[in-house]
Amino acid sequence: MALGFRERGIPVVAITSVVQSRQSRSRHASGRRLFEVAEVAVDTGVPAGDAAVALPGLDTRAGACSTVAGAAAIQSILVEAVADLLARGRPVPVLASANVGDAGEEVYRRQIEPYAARIPYYDVRGRNES
Repeated sequence: MALGFRERGIPVVAITSVVQSRQSRSRHASGRRLFEVAEVAVDTGVPAGDAAVALPGLDTRAGACSTVAGAAAIQSILVEAVADLLARGRPVPVLASANVGDAGEEVYRRQIEPYAARIPYYDVRGRNES
C-alpha cells in the first residue's frame, strides 16, 4: 500500500519501531520494509518484540508498548503542527472535549457544526439519525 501511494505521488509517513523493523524480514515482494519506503519515518523507540516487561515464569516479554508510543508520537506531531500554524497566524480548529466544563457539549456542537456534513450519521442538534 505504501509503495502504491508513493507511485501516485502521495507522501508516506510511517510511525514504526525502526529497531523492530530492522530485525524483521520484509513480507513484501519488493523486499522493502515500511520505514524504507516512507519519506518520513517516525521511530517510536519501541524495543524489538514490542513488549517491555520480563516476568518470572514467562519465556517472552509482556506489555506491548507500540500502541502507546504510536499514540504519543501522533499527539506530539499534532501539537507541533498546531503550534506552527498558530505561529503563522493561522486559525486552528482544535476540537474541545464535550466533557470539559459546564458548557462543554454546547462548545463541542458549535465547533463540529461546520464539519457535520462530512460526518455520516452525525446530527449537530445531538440526535443520531441511525
